Amino acid sequence: YSVRGPIHAKMGVKNQDAFLAVKNPNCLLGVVADGVGSAKFPRFASRKIVKTIISFNKAYLRKKIDFNEFESFVDSHFVPEYYPSFLKLGMEATCLFAILYSDELILGRVGDGLLWYSINDVDYSLAGPEAEFTNLVSPISGKKNHAKWILKKIKLNVGDRVEVMLACDGVSEDLLPGKITGFAKGLLERCKKEDTNEPIKRLLENWPNKSSPDD
Repeated sequence: YSVRGPIHAKMGVKNQDAFLAVKNPNCLLGVVADGVGSAKFPRFASRKIVKTIISFNKAYLRKKIDFNEFESFVDSHFVPEYYPSFLKLGMEATCLFAILYSDELILGRVGDGLLWYSINDVDYSLAGPEAEFTNLVSPISGKKNHAKWILKKIKLNVGDRVEVMLACDGVSEDLLPGKITGFAKGLLERCKKEDTNEPIKRLLENWPNKSSPDD
């Protein structure tokens, strides 16, 4: 779920986030993306990287590609060669994703945001480069520079308990480092209790930072 940031709403700027959660017999997939506002086509870029992650998952499930081919696959599918130059140069987005299979968990991120996860109640964070502060990100881009993806594949055992939370910078930048685990666990617990994403919707629609520039 995503809502427009207060400043974007006042300026009449459309929501630049994109997200998807998919559950099927083969996997559980979650991906969130945030179009870079300074680029010309942020909404198109965020939606395209979400579709690209979905395409990667389909190819990976069919064993058409290996995990080590992720970056080359994404580079070629995010910005196909036939895209015109003006479109390529205007596509930039950050992205976080998690794919849970029966025997492994694949995590990935490019740019800022928060990817928190827990395995059997041991908490982790897939952290980005320490230099990535507000307005200083390394997104995936239609330009020639290669995105700085951080990727992790974790082998799982039968019965392992896995929890994941993905959040773009509109949320992550307002969370204190020592409060992230408590925030994530509390939100996940409320979602489980209500068996819906309504707690996320209520939280974002009533987000306390009314001066946030981010969706």
